[in-house]
Amino acid sequence: FRLFFLSKKEGDIQLLAGKGLPGGRRSRKMAGYGMPAAGYPPQCSHPSAACSPPPYYPPYPPPQPDQTYYYGAAAGGNRHRTFFQCLILCATTIFVVLSIISFIFWIVFRPQLPDFSVTDVTVSGFNFSGNELSANWDVNVTAFNGNKKLRVNYDFNKAAIYYEGEVLAVTSLPPFYQDTQTTTTIPVHLATASTFLSDFTSNQLKSSRSNGEASFDIQLRFGLQFKSRKWTTRWRTLRILCENVEIDWTTSGSNPAVGRLKSAGRCLA
Repeated sequence: FRLFFLSKKEGDIQLLAGKGLPGGRRSRKMAGYGMPAAGYPPQCSHPSAACSPPPYYPPYPPPQPDQTYYYGAAAGGNRHRTFFQCLILCATTIFVVLSIISFIFWIVFRPQLPDFSVTDVTVSGFNFSGNELSANWDVNVTAFNGNKKLRVNYDFNKAAIYYEGEVLAVTSLPPFYQDTQTTTTIPVHLATASTFLSDFTSNQLKSSRSNGEASFDIQLRFGLQFKSRKWTTRWRTLRILCENVEIDWTTSGSNPAVGRLKSAGRCLA
């Protein structure tokens, strides 16, 4: 093999022949090779020492942004997002659970709204003074509970009578209880005491009264609660409208001031 060394004194590259060279000749100076450039290749203090490249120092990294601010803001946003997600999840869960319970309740008990009808009406003291009306109304309303397993509680009850959309009288009704598959008669007394009506409504009602017939609307409002042995529903508002309740004054015989029920329209919930 051949070894190349850098001569420190002369600066020439010499070829030194080791064992195995033919004739044991020594290498001569290589013409055309001068001193190496300053600083390259690196100079070694000893021929046997391993020459290592100069140390490399990487540039300083750029400054990093304030991690506390960004992480804090991100953590705050995550907390708010997590809170709203939990709130929506809880609301959805409650809604689904209540829906399932209501569905099971409906499947088991089959709740039905009671049926209402107007069975009797008597109008007395019907009198006009200008546009002011005075009258007394005695109405009987029947309610039928067709449920086989559910009883009904009625509370916060009210009744009103209308003519052409204007209120003639309003009254409150006492609470009552209705058992399964029973019919209950609800007596309703209303008083119209010097109630002022518009010119149009007043003239229309006077004309109908003089012809012997007039149609009124009766509205009922109940607070309704279904009950069984193990279940009790929350209170609900039930509104009943009985339209076109016809009153006839011509069938009263000797007392034409008293009007009576001629026909009752359908009562709708």
